Amino acid sequence: MHGVSLATPVSADDSERLAPLGVNTLREPPGTGAVVVWGARTLSSDPEWRYLPVRRTALHLERSLAAGLGWVAFEPSTPATWEAITLACTSFLEGLFRQGAFQGSTAREAYVVRCDRSTMTAAEVEAGVVTVLVGFAPLKPAELVVLRLRLRAAGGR
Repeated sequence: MHGVSLATPVSADDSERLAPLGVNTLREPPGTGAVVVWGARTLSSDPEWRYLPVRRTALHLERSLAAGLGWVAFEPSTPATWEAITLACTSFLEGLFRQGAFQGSTAREAYVVRCDRSTMTAAEVEAGVVTVLVGFAPLKPAELVVLRLRLRAAGGR
C-alpha cells in the first residue's frame, strides 16, 4: 500500500512489550515502504490458543471432522462405530500430516485420535453421545492441542 504510513511508529521494543499482552502491532519494517501486522496472537489467556495459526488449525479440524462425521447420527454408539470414527478421523489427519500441517516426523508424534470407553461414560453411551478426542501438534509455536468432539449417535435420548 503506497502512501500509507503510521501516525506514530511502533518500535521493536514496543512490539516486544505488547506481544505478551496479545497485541499485534502495526509496523513499517525499514526499507519496505509497507505497513504490516507484526504478530499473529489472540487475546486468549490460554497458552494453547495464544497464536492465530494454532486457533485456525483447530477450528478447521473441528469443523471438518464434525462435517465428515455427520453419518454418526445414523449409527448406534457401539465399539464398531467408535472404531469407524477413529479410522475416519485418523485418515483425515494422516492426509494433513502428509501435507505438512503438523509437527513431528511420524504420525504418532503429530496427532492422536481416541474414541472408546475411555472417552465417554456409560451414561453418555446409553444416551447416544459419542466423544472423540483428537490431539494435534501444531507447526509452531505451541505443543499438543486436544479437541473434544461430542457427537449424537442413533438411538440417543
